[in-house]
Amino acid sequence: LQNIFHEYERSIQRVRSRHGYLAEKALSQLTEASDRERELLQQTALLQEQLSMLRTDLEQSQANSSLRESNLMEENETLKEQLEDVRRDLKLSNDAVTQTVFTCNNQLATLKSELAKTTSRLEIERQAREAMEAEVELTRGRLAGAVREAELRLVAHSDTEKALLRETEEHQRLKDRLTGEPHSELNCFLPNVFHT
Repeated sequence: LQNIFHEYERSIQRVRSRHGYLAEKALSQLTEASDRERELLQQTALLQEQLSMLRTDLEQSQANSSLRESNLMEENETLKEQLEDVRRDLKLSNDAVTQTVFTCNNQLATLKSELAKTTSRLEIERQAREAMEAEVELTRGRLAGAVREAELRLVAHSDTEKALLRETEEHQRLKDRLTGEPHSELNCFLPNVFHT
């Protein structure tokens, strides 16, 4: 009986020992689980804090992005208006250049026409001047011929007068010899001879 009792006590001891081991192991596992839970809680808190910071950064970034987008839209509108102004100015400039070119072409055509007319008039005047110069040269030749002819006639007339005077003097001398009239009457007679 004692042996049975001792065996029973040893069994109980073994069971208690096993239960104690299991209890210690369970306690150890619970402690490890608790430590793991605390670690997870700390990591969760840290992640939540980081998440909160990221949300704050995201909200700030979104706010900045919205502000930047608003600024970009305003700048875009301003640039569109400036572009429209430049296009309008460019169109006006092109219209002005087109009008200027049209006006210059018209003026050039007018100048070309006037130049052609002036050239034609100058050619006509040149031909008329050449004809006039030829006519003047011809007239000069005719005048020189007329002057030479007049000089010849004057010389011939002078010679004729001299010959007539000689004949008259000779006639008077003959008459004086024949009539014996004084020489003074010859002076009265000569004008009548020249007059006739």
